[in-house]
Amino acid sequence: MNQEILINKFSIVKNHQLQGDLDKSVYSICNYEQELAVEEKNREEEIEKNQKQNQVALQLEGLDENDKQINMPNQIITTLNMLDDNELILQQALKTAKTQIYDEIDDKLNKEANKQNKVHQLDEKIEYLNQGIPFVFRIFYIHLLKISYKLNKILKSGKKITLKDVPHIEETDKVEHNSVLLQKKIQHRFDKNLPLSSFAMIGMIFQIFSFDFITCLVFLMIDIFFKLFSSICMQNVIQYVQSDDDDLIIKWSIILSCCLFGSVIVGQKSWYQSQNLSGKLRLSLVATLFSKVNSLSSYSIKQAELSKIVNIVSNDMNLTEMRFPFMFISMVSPLALIFSTWIIIDRHGPFGILTIVILIGCLPIQNIITKKAASYIPEKNKYSDERIKLTNEIIEGIRLIKMYAWEVAFIKFVTTIRSKEMKCLLKQTAYNYIGQSISFGSALFAATIPFTLIHYFGEKDQLSAAKIFATMQIIMFLRIQVMLFLGFGFSFIHESKILLERFISIINVSNHSMTNLDEQERKNDSKEKKQTQKLFIDMDQKEQSLEEFTQSLCTVKSDTQVKLDNFSAWWNSEGTGEPVLKDLNIDFYSPKLNAVVGLVGSGKSSLLYSLIQETPAYRGNFLVKGTCSYSKQEPYIFSGTIRDNILFGKPYHQEWYNKVVKACCLLSDFDQFSDADNTEIGEKGTNLSGGQKARISLARAVYSNTDIYLFDDPLSAVDSKVAKKLVQNVFKSLLKNKLIILVTHQLSMAKYFDHIVILEKGSIYDQGNHFQLERKLEFLSAGQVKLNSDQEQNYSVHSEEDKCLTAKENQQNQIQQVNAEKAKEAKPKSSLYSSEDKENIQVTLKSYSRYFKFSGKTCSWIFILFVFIWNELVLTAYNRILAFYDNEKEMEKYLLFTSLGKTILTFKLEIKFLYFNFKGIITVVFLLGLFVKYITLGLQVIKTNTALHSKMIERVVRSPVIFFDRTQSGVILNRFSNDMGILDTMIHFTFLDSLEGPLNFLNLLITVSFIQPYFLIIGVVELIGLYYWLKFNKTIIMQSKTLDLFSKSPVFSFFSSTLSGMEIVKVFGQNSHFYKIMCGHANLNIRCNLQYWHISRMFGAYTQLITTISSIIGIFLVVQVFQGDPGLTGQSIIYLILMTDYIQWGMRQIINMDSSMSSVQRSFLMCDLESERELLLPTDKEITDSKWPHSGELQLQNVHMKYRRDLEYTLKGVNFTINSGKKVGCVGRTGAGKSSMIECLFRMREGENQKNLDHESKLIEQAIKFDGQEIHQLGLHTLRNQISIIPQTPFIFSGSIRKNLDPLDENNDEKIQTSLKETQLYDMVNSLPKGIYTDMSDVSSVFSVGQKQLICLARALLKKSKLIIMDEATANMDMVTDHFIQKTIKEKFDNCSVLTIAHRLNTIADYDKVIVMDKGKVVECESPFLLLADDINSTTITKNGFFAKLVKHTGEDNSKAIFEISKSHYLKTNHQEFS
Repeated sequence: MNQEILINKFSIVKNHQLQGDLDKSVYSICNYEQELAVEEKNREEEIEKNQKQNQVALQLEGLDENDKQINMPNQIITTLNMLDDNELILQQALKTAKTQIYDEIDDKLNKEANKQNKVHQLDEKIEYLNQGIPFVFRIFYIHLLKISYKLNKILKSGKKITLKDVPHIEETDKVEHNSVLLQKKIQHRFDKNLPLSSFAMIGMIFQIFSFDFITCLVFLMIDIFFKLFSSICMQNVIQYVQSDDDDLIIKWSIILSCCLFGSVIVGQKSWYQSQNLSGKLRLSLVATLFSKVNSLSSYSIKQAELSKIVNIVSNDMNLTEMRFPFMFISMVSPLALIFSTWIIIDRHGPFGILTIVILIGCLPIQNIITKKAASYIPEKNKYSDERIKLTNEIIEGIRLIKMYAWEVAFIKFVTTIRSKEMKCLLKQTAYNYIGQSISFGSALFAATIPFTLIHYFGEKDQLSAAKIFATMQIIMFLRIQVMLFLGFGFSFIHESKILLERFISIINVSNHSMTNLDEQERKNDSKEKKQTQKLFIDMDQKEQSLEEFTQSLCTVKSDTQVKLDNFSAWWNSEGTGEPVLKDLNIDFYSPKLNAVVGLVGSGKSSLLYSLIQETPAYRGNFLVKGTCSYSKQEPYIFSGTIRDNILFGKPYHQEWYNKVVKACCLLSDFDQFSDADNTEIGEKGTNLSGGQKARISLARAVYSNTDIYLFDDPLSAVDSKVAKKLVQNVFKSLLKNKLIILVTHQLSMAKYFDHIVILEKGSIYDQGNHFQLERKLEFLSAGQVKLNSDQEQNYSVHSEEDKCLTAKENQQNQIQQVNAEKAKEAKPKSSLYSSEDKENIQVTLKSYSRYFKFSGKTCSWIFILFVFIWNELVLTAYNRILAFYDNEKEMEKYLLFTSLGKTILTFKLEIKFLYFNFKGIITVVFLLGLFVKYITLGLQVIKTNTALHSKMIERVVRSPVIFFDRTQSGVILNRFSNDMGILDTMIHFTFLDSLEGPLNFLNLLITVSFIQPYFLIIGVVELIGLYYWLKFNKTIIMQSKTLDLFSKSPVFSFFSSTLSGMEIVKVFGQNSHFYKIMCGHANLNIRCNLQYWHISRMFGAYTQLITTISSIIGIFLVVQVFQGDPGLTGQSIIYLILMTDYIQWGMRQIINMDSSMSSVQRSFLMCDLESERELLLPTDKEITDSKWPHSGELQLQNVHMKYRRDLEYTLKGVNFTINSGKKVGCVGRTGAGKSSMIECLFRMREGENQKNLDHESKLIEQAIKFDGQEIHQLGLHTLRNQISIIPQTPFIFSGSIRKNLDPLDENNDEKIQTSLKETQLYDMVNSLPKGIYTDMSDVSSVFSVGQKQLICLARALLKKSKLIIMDEATANMDMVTDHFIQKTIKEKFDNCSVLTIAHRLNTIADYDKVIVMDKGKVVECESPFLLLADDINSTTITKNGFFAKLVKHTGEDNSKAIFEISKSHYLKTNHQEFS
């Protein structure tokens, strides 16, 4: 390197350094160091060469070895032994600059870290304001009261509560902490070869969350003590009221008050802790599941069933959130029973034990019932998984479902599965409610029977009003604590067992990834101990720093290699059946551009899958030496910005990034987007063209800078001009020193490949360079492509347009970043997706009214309300009778007012007998009422939910495609999984508690006020206070719940989207990075979830404190002011105590009801979606009866189209006509409007284009006519059923192959088999175990993308439409199969019109007409030959139009072939004119 160059390079480095562009500085230094190293190596080689030459010269002259140095010229010695001093100085300066720049980078990173730390500290200060409060005050929820006050100020300012207002969580509460601990324990158990069972999982969970578990149990035990001791206090109060001892009354009333206060504090604290634990546990399980799935191969994920995984995450995990606290109550219930037994026996003697016996005797019955209810859960989950899976497939393939006119069929498929799911749910709910009825009714039996026996056979002092009501307080406590909550606990235990088994089934999934069958058999024969597999991803996976990435850009490995020896692979883990790859022997070395070609289904993609270790099993040997990157045939695009998709977790290096996007021809695409490469792109690239998705996927692989590049047909989605640029700029330039293995069908590019492998049915047919395989490659091209061996010639074929474009790209490369920043500043960043938090989720009375009316039977809800009120009256009557025990006279008067009492008195039976007989009758009536109200409510809710789901799926499927463009699939799926799961499992209980709680409270309040009228004043004040307290908190709790639900959507969306691209994540080494992203979403959900539960719990605690204060005042009023009998005193006190529980539970459940109704409201949003136009119109039958369509003629007149009303026109006045039976091709660059035209034909964007206006705001007159009929005057199904489409991306759904071919069931098996024969799929399909009835989801991996396209062709053959649309249908196929399809189309659709969108110009060279589109307009429309030549005497391309340029870009010889084909077809079809 001479001095001038070195000075220049040093100045560039310093310039970058002064400008603060450290990335460029480091990149430049590394490049210059590499150049210096190469220069030094060349210099050494030159020295060695000169020495040898000098030695030979000396020997020829006969000189001695000792005379060598004497005779060598002085200038050679100087050259060989030293460098110029100035050059050495500059090299040293370069090294010094490097050191300075790295120091600057370190300083920059340290400053950034310090800045982040300061921000983090500030966040912590803001976040943990509540943590500064002393523990004593936190017991009283003062910290939550402050948070609630802060949130209320936000609401009063007119703002909404956002994520930044949600408190952060401690490090030990974060998902990554607890999930990693759980993963380690599970892995440790597997390493010891111990089975993973539900009990083992519970044990590990307890170990991780032991402190939370113990804290919950301790608080519950203290709560039990307070509640049971309050019974003793109440008995003493009533007894001393009877004996009129004021001092003891006050004393025990104060002790009772303290017990009530203590119970409120510790009881609420136990719920607080348990709900805190349930949130952390739920998301830890989700993160653990993600880590497991993240470690699996794509094949293993399919075996584990994608829908099952998604349903566990989105639906099943809700179980832990809602019923988890009841498990703790179940654990302390035995303690409550023991203490209660001791108190009751001490109070009533041996007969008292009968109360406990009756209650305990009901527990086995409850357990049997809950087991029976749980037995329906697996079947329900199976149908739920199927429903979610099918719904997900509908969302992903909605465009093609609409184009195929399959909406009604798929709605029917989903509703059929839903009806089966609802039958299981109905049985489960019925058994649950039977158990709940027994738990409630048993309490009355447990009181009636023992009291009756004690009266007749017990001691006189064993039964009194004081003891009756004190015991009733214990029985009511046991009814809730033991019977009801223990019932919920039993239900949770059985359901959680099923949940854990489903969770374990995923954990136990073996990772079938490149299992060596030979080695496995050897180990089995030698009985060698199997090595335990790693279940989860490597948490220690280090992310590459910018410095490391920069250095890697300057390093090129020379020993990169891919080698296969006798290699065979199977798409099943057992290695049975025909291998997909057979006895391959290949060596790929670096640096070489290797191509793999072959017919459809020959194993090309399977070869790449094997190299990234995704095939399940193999035999032989393989070696992949070096790091790999991979680009899929169907590009994996995740929701985010374009830049995020390209970087894919790698650090951003500006200079390298600019080189990559330029080489991948993305700069012109960036110009089309509002925010350049910061534009948000939809999930799976919904707002990108096929070519854009392919080039972004390609750019991702190139940017990763690995040793080996695996590309699966990236050129198929781009036109020949772009394909050629990609080959030259990427494969032959940017990656010239790398090992590239390219699967392709673009045989016109074969001249650029260093080595070519031809596969046939999984075996190597031949391999070699282009010269050796020329004849075989011409066969694969089916005569459509001329292969040119002159490689250099095509390198020089650049038109003036290319040069202009290159200059433009260089300019774009320099100003790209500036433009992006200016765009950001000039306008707010647009969001592709509609934000969930902008949805109008407001639960009002109209929401309830609409829900009640949804099933069409409003009178059923009125009947349910009547039954609830009736049960309250019966329960009040029961307690009223208890109050008369010590006063026979009053009881006799009471009975005189009842018809039953009159009847009994007529027979002159003993009053006490009547007393207990009447109690028994009321008990039976009450129990029957419970059964009726529970079963009726459950049945009505299920009916309503079924009707709601049917409406939802109908509206979603019938929605225009703009809805799916703007809404993430995870959000839609969340409605059908999480929200519908809430409706199915939670809304029963929230409805029940929301009705029972307030009715119980009002009943108690009215009764106490009747006994002690002064309490009415306190009751009114209490109600006013509770109203304002509810008003203060309701909006906060509701918005917190909304945030909780919104924060769940990213968890589900990210989980499901990652599953579909797991092999990409693994190849790029981003497992750990994606796990961290998942943990970030999960932590956000924990924060929102805990805020909701904490604020809700604080609301319940203070509500209970308010009612407790009121009840204590009421108790003192009763015992001091009311001079009544002890029976009414006892009834008043027990009612006042019950009020403290009922009102807080009821009010919290009212808010929970509103929260559950927010899921209903979101479902209503789905039901209210704007629908497409009618599927069928009244006039359609008249049109179809006239044998329309009869010819297939298509006319487009001045057609304009935009994707959204606020965007520019994509089509700008398109005009052309396709005559009957003609074959017309459509070509143009990416974004020219080709796919937009198809959407117009199928009326996919009709809502956005009903009233298109020109620049002068005048209505644009436009029309599309199919066989003379304006398509907008037809029903959508009438139109779409008459058009067949073979799409670019094939749509395959779960179900049999037959169902995939004919979901409407319009054809018999014979026609299905005929269509398979005509598409060359007959042998393959019938080789499967069940033939055409084989489930497609089971063998999806066996079918290549090309074979799936053939299935789409078979659909078209069955449909027999007059107009066939082929949208890049053969892009993923070899030329032979392409030729076969074209031949089939011409033969089978000879009298039909065909419109083919194609990048392969050879495909449409013999078409009748070619439409050339550019920037939304038709720029050329004529016969291919007339677009290339001036007249029939032309022997070469003489025109220079759009189509002619596209043809020229395919290469000189290939353009000649296209010209000859087009001319031959033109002369043939117009022979009469020229004859």
